[in-house]
Amino acid sequence: MENHFQNGGSNNVIANPIYSTQDVSNLLKVSTRTIQRWRDSGQIKFSAIGSKFYYFHSDIVDMIKINVQ
Repeated sequence: MENHFQNGGSNNVIANPIYSTQDVSNLLKVSTRTIQRWRDSGQIKFSAIGSKFYYFHSDIVDMIKINVQ
């Protein structure tokens, strides 16, 4: 996790935001089911905590770059 933070005095600022499935759905204007299919097929990287899924901003950008060529 430490690569995802920048030191700014006593405050840490997240340099690579983390999104929930709903956040990604809203950002990309796709359904949560589409995001689930992307997870299942390995098209998008994710982390899971229990039954919740999270996505780093950089991984979303990478997925878009790969699929928009």
